[in-house]
Amino acid sequence: MLKTALVLAAGLVAGGGIVQGLHAQMKPPTYLVSVIDIKDAEGYKSALPGVRKRITDMGGKYLVAAGVAGSGELAVDGDKVPSRFVVTEWANWDTYSKWWKEAGEKDIKMLNQYTNSFKTYAAEGLSK
Repeated sequence: MLKTALVLAAGLVAGGGIVQGLHAQMKPPTYLVSVIDIKDAEGYKSALPGVRKRITDMGGKYLVAAGVAGSGELAVDGDKVPSRFVVTEWANWDTYSKWWKEAGEKDIKMLNQYTNSFKTYAAEGLSK
């Protein structure tokens, strides 16, 4: 009887851990969109490699990097074309939040000295 109870308890603990792991994997991805108007292109370009490394090291994945110091063309329907448009993807909101708290906010403030405006928008994507 005791043996059965121990086996049952161990199974419940293991099952609970598996369910939590699966739940974490099912969280939707988070996307960070940055719209930037650069005033000092050289300063911005010199600061960018460290920022990019921290983003990728902490789980961010670049999906779009267009405009100055970017790799793609940028087209908009509106009054002013921004210097730079960037989209990064994060596994989930928790991963994004960890980056933001540990490095992101500081990095954006540092890059901001080279810009006229730096707007970021973070949102959870649709569930997978």
